[in-house]
Amino acid sequence: MIDTHAHLTDERYGGDVTEVLERSKESGVEAIINPSTTLADARLVDRLTRTYPQVYGLVGLYPGEAKKESWQSELKEMRELLSNNKKIVGIGEIGLDETPLKINPDLEYEVFETQLKYALDNDYPVVIHTRNTEREMWEVFKRYSRLPRGHMHCFSGSIEWLEYVLERGFYVGFDGNVTYKNAENLRELARRVPGSRLLLETDSPYLPPAGRRGERNEPGNVRITAEFLANLRGESCQALVEMTSHNARELYKL
Repeated sequence: MIDTHAHLTDERYGGDVTEVLERSKESGVEAIINPSTTLADARLVDRLTRTYPQVYGLVGLYPGEAKKESWQSELKEMRELLSNNKKIVGIGEIGLDETPLKINPDLEYEVFETQLKYALDNDYPVVIHTRNTEREMWEVFKRYSRLPRGHMHCFSGSIEWLEYVLERGFYVGFDGNVTYKNAENLRELARRVPGSRLLLETDSPYLPPAGRRGERNEPGNVRITAEFLANLRGESCQALVEMTSHNARELYKL
């Protein structure tokens, strides 16, 4: 299995990342992709990928993290990390988020689209974050005749939005929240995603699956989500794991 989205650099992991990775290996996780949210985080991700063979990284400025006076120089250093480390495999986590977009829309759009264009021009995959910004993201995407290959992280939204991002070539990731009692909308979306476009994620340390809510999430819990999705979609867990792992390797060129 491949967990395509986990934040192992989060402070909630403290000093036990090695133990977390051992548990994930015991659960059958062969690779983990760790996005970054700030320059400081990207430096930690770079170090993490050099320490643990199963961890790959992404570099990106997360919505709300850009500062007007420094974001361009921060992206420059992130690009240096990207070019100097073969285990940093893309751009992310980038996107649009409702709260910062209301506060400083011009900056948020500029930072997001600068990273999106860089990925497109340099053939890197992107990991896209949206929170209550489906309409705004749709309007951005419509302005581009081509988009980078990419991964819609922790997908939610309308069926029409799902159909649009699939049409534009994106992969779609689901996390532990698809198992929650009130998540029937997510389950309906997960049923509709073609196997060739489906990805598994944990978003660790966030969004632990049902039965573990309130706990710190870990990449090893991706097995719970895989088993749940396989049952939901009427597939064998082995087939779903093989397909989603293939998709992750294709997208991120692992």
